[in-house]
Amino acid sequence: MLKRPPDELDAENTEARQQYEIMQCFTVSQPRSMQEEGEDLQSCLICIACRIPRTQPFSTESFITKQDPTGKIISIETSALRATGRPGWEDLVRKCIYAFFQPQGKESSHAKKLLHEVMTHGTAISPLYRFTLSDGTPLSAHTRCKFCCPPNPDVQPFIMGIHTIDRYDYKQKNVLSKGCVI
Repeated sequence: MLKRPPDELDAENTEARQQYEIMQCFTVSQPRSMQEEGEDLQSCLICIACRIPRTQPFSTESFITKQDPTGKIISIETSALRATGRPGWEDLVRKCIYAFFQPQGKESSHAKKLLHEVMTHGTAISPLYRFTLSDGTPLSAHTRCKFCCPPNPDVQPFIMGIHTIDRYDYKQKNVLSKGCVI
């Protein structure tokens, strides 16, 4: 949304003074209770805009797995997780892989479904799945897989899986409690 700039004496360059802010907007349609002369019943639109905090409510982390065409994990690349310096990345990888390979109730695991789809279409994306770290931190993740056929005949085809984890900041206060504009 365009923020209203403060009134200044030098209003020549208004474009340079324009500032935008990302906001979350909600709208409600409110019908008018009275009909004006000669007009049909109209409704008015109420818009509520709330500032989104500058700090993101979640951070995204990822790691990569390399799997053979049967779905067996060959290697795990965790350098991006290690580079964050956040402790417990081993637990995060272990729990995420476990959740990815766990059957979903009576259905197959996300890993099995994605293996079938990636072998059929070349790429696949899992739905969001949730898991909890050993310290009780709830996380959600999704996995993107791609079938890779290297041009070198000595290198076996493989499936590359990028596991993206969303870590929510539950300590942050309710976004809607402050900064709302009507």
